[in-house]
Amino acid sequence: MNVVTDYFKNAEDFQYCTLTELCYNEAISSNTSEVLAEQYEAEEAIILISSFDVGAENKHSGLDANRTYNNFKWILVRSNGRAWTLETWGY
Repeated sequence: MNVVTDYFKNAEDFQYCTLTELCYNEAISSNTSEVLAEQYEAEEAIILISSFDVGAENKHSGLDANRTYNNFKWILVRSNGRAWTLETWGY
């Protein structure tokens, strides 16, 4: 989760956004983890689910200003017990 929260806090795309929820959903992640691990050539993959609010000031990221995004997915992978890395995010 630290990987996602750090990225969210520092990425220009999420400037003026507030992360309101970040969680691991066993059912969603376990249904697709093997396929995602193979797709990203990793041993393991997980999906985290988030909700966040976009402020009025966010005008250039492709996110809609003054909107709440729910069920926004973050895909993380790792191999050989190394640290998790963020591969992609979105719906």
